[in-house]
Amino acid sequence: MSKLKILQTLKYILEVIWLLVALGTLGIAIYENVNRGFQPALPFYLFAAVALFFYSSRHRERVGKSDT
Repeated sequence: MSKLKILQTLKYILEVIWLLVALGTLGIAIYENVNRGFQPALPFYLFAAVALFFYSSRHRERVGKSDT
């Protein structure tokens, strides 16, 4: 397996990890919001937003590179 293929695979894995982190923290935020209120859930919402940003930037980078 070439180094380029390994690098592409690692980038894809990192993209999926960011998506899973975003979905997981969003689930925790919703759970906290229902059980304890919005204020304790706010850090989880913020972390989910950051993880979604990283996911989207990784996704755009991967899709943009595969077009060229």
